[in-house]
Amino acid sequence: MRLLRLCLENWGCHESLELELVGSLQIEGRNGTGKSTILDAIRFIFSSSARGYVSRIRNGSRSATVRLDMEADGQEMSVEKTIFLDKASKAFMTCSEVQVADNASSVHDRLNDIVSEDILDRLVYIPQGGLTSVLDKLGTKDGKREMDRLFGIERLERVWESAGGDIKVAEGGVKALLEQIGQHPDDAPKSYERQIETIESTVKDLNAKASQLKAQTEVKSEEMDDARKKLTALRKRKDIVDEIKEKVSRTDISIEGNERELKQLGPRIDELLGIEDEIVAMEGQIICLDDVRTMRDAYSELVQTEKDIKKLEGLDEKKKNIEGLDAETKALEILKAEHSKILKSFESVTVSLAKTMAELSQKTQHYKGLSGLEGMAKCPRCGQMLSAFNVEKEITETAQDIASLDQNRIIIDADKEHLGRERDGLKEAIRRGEKATIQRDILKKEIDNMEAENEVLVMAKSEIMRTLKELDRYELSAEQVDREYERLTVLVAKLNDAKNRVLTKKDLVVKRSILQKKLDDAKVEKERHQIELEGQRFDKSELEYAEVQVDDASKAYHESHAMLRDIVTKIELEGMKLEGTKQKLQDHSDLSEKITDGKRVLSLLRQAREIFHRDKGLARYLRESYVEGLNELLTRYFKRFNENPRYRDIVFARDYDITFKTSQGTLKMNQISGGERVQLALAFRLALLDLMSPIRMLILDEPFGSLDENHRELLGDALNMVAREGQLIVVTHVPVQSMQLEGRLDLGGY
Repeated sequence: MRLLRLCLENWGCHESLELELVGSLQIEGRNGTGKSTILDAIRFIFSSSARGYVSRIRNGSRSATVRLDMEADGQEMSVEKTIFLDKASKAFMTCSEVQVADNASSVHDRLNDIVSEDILDRLVYIPQGGLTSVLDKLGTKDGKREMDRLFGIERLERVWESAGGDIKVAEGGVKALLEQIGQHPDDAPKSYERQIETIESTVKDLNAKASQLKAQTEVKSEEMDDARKKLTALRKRKDIVDEIKEKVSRTDISIEGNERELKQLGPRIDELLGIEDEIVAMEGQIICLDDVRTMRDAYSELVQTEKDIKKLEGLDEKKKNIEGLDAETKALEILKAEHSKILKSFESVTVSLAKTMAELSQKTQHYKGLSGLEGMAKCPRCGQMLSAFNVEKEITETAQDIASLDQNRIIIDADKEHLGRERDGLKEAIRRGEKATIQRDILKKEIDNMEAENEVLVMAKSEIMRTLKELDRYELSAEQVDREYERLTVLVAKLNDAKNRVLTKKDLVVKRSILQKKLDDAKVEKERHQIELEGQRFDKSELEYAEVQVDDASKAYHESHAMLRDIVTKIELEGMKLEGTKQKLQDHSDLSEKITDGKRVLSLLRQAREIFHRDKGLARYLRESYVEGLNELLTRYFKRFNENPRYRDIVFARDYDITFKTSQGTLKMNQISGGERVQLALAFRLALLDLMSPIRMLILDEPFGSLDENHRELLGDALNMVAREGQLIVVTHVPVQSMQLEGRLDLGGY
């Protein structure tokens, strides 16, 4: 894989930047020019999470975009990712201009197939001070753990530790199973089989006895059923006889009651024979007095109507009050317009005061910060150190600005207070006007209702007067009308009473006919029941004998059934006992199988764990393979950078210790020079890349920062060799004469 092109938008301090990455690139510039942010952009493309890169969004922007073009397996690819301050990031990937991924997760999976994020961060990308730090940490526990993690040995150790936990669980399981099987007898299978044989023999004997009792019980049941049928027939015959006797008794009572009522009705009917003539006379008198009722109702309605009209005498006073309220309502719109105008002026003055206060606060803070700055700060425009004269001049001008702003604040504050008083006064006047409007509407509605009611009452009074005028032919006063109306009421009451008495007479005649018919029917029915009773034959002693037979048969049946139930219960208990013994036999068999399986699994786990042991199996094989490869590659790359003939071989031991075989003997790392240490660090990194990385690429961030000039030049020469064989991107703020890469980007400085 080779990186071709990098495009940044609002990333770090770069508003827009496009870089060609073909070959090798040297990025130079002073601190703060955004060199390292370019490398972060490349790492962001391969990262699985955008969370750690939100701080790279340019100040004042809400998002940042990075696009990286690359070539892999003969195909050109492009990845674009956008990160936001307030929402999830977006990403997509194209291969030969065809989109192959449309979200951050799928893009990361695609890139991981080319080169993993772990390889990029641990081997390809070398942070500031990270080139030689790997060698410095090799002798420490953390350094050895880092190498194990890089070689994948740490994962094998985690598997080994996890397998240890699985073994403990398996051992605990086998132990628990052994404890469970220990609760069974020593000769459990044979003991349980003997018990099963004994129980099955007992059940067989009980079933034979139960069959005999079942046949005996069925015979007793048939005898009991026959006795009950005979008893039921006798009781039914007794019920029929009792029912007929009851009917005869009820018929006698009915005959006696009907005869008594017929005897009482005769005198009452004779008393009501002349009542029809009285009714005709009273109806004639009521017709003559009918107009009296109309005149009395008219007089009553006239009195009530005049009372209702008198209640409406306050209508004129209410009309005068509404005229005053109309004037206050008309002035309300003028007050609202004036209030809106004052409110806008108040808001404008408030905004002006806030701006003045903010500017005054800013100037005050600036004034406080000017003290003691001479010779300590630079001019933000020219970059020169500020003199005492410049600082004093700035203090004077700032103090004048503060005084002017404070005076302006006092004036604006006074205007705001004046406008506030006017606003509050108008607000109170509007409140009074709105209250007057509500009162006017309520009063207007009351006047409308009173006028409508008055009109109805006047029309009603006129109609009453017309009715009284039509009835004036009787020449009766109101008092006379009342007396005649009382006489009419008495006549109506007497008439109603007489009519009710006539109805009573008719009812009594009908009732007498009905009672006579009921009496005749009851006599016929009594005769029929007596004939029916003579046809029924019933002997009480026969019934008593049948009841004794039923009791004896029932007792014999229940005794036989109870014996059968006891036998069945014993069979069920023996069956449960048999099932329990069979279950114990099965449980013992299952436990034996589980123990055998558990011991086999435990043996397999112990054997498997040995494969992942740190000093055995896969871990040992991986470590020895990588150590052997590093020995060869480390010697080759170091001799390419260092042509001193005294160095013959470099040995990378299994404990990750590095020694040098020279013509004068063996040297340790702390015995070589600083320049040779830098060359060794670069050779070590390239050897790791050859062994573990699918790509030939190095990205270095400030590799010369802690080196002196001679060591910088030595590292520069070595990096030139690396650039000829792979892709190299170097960020530095230190000029190195010996490093001459194919591409160069100078970001300059302020």
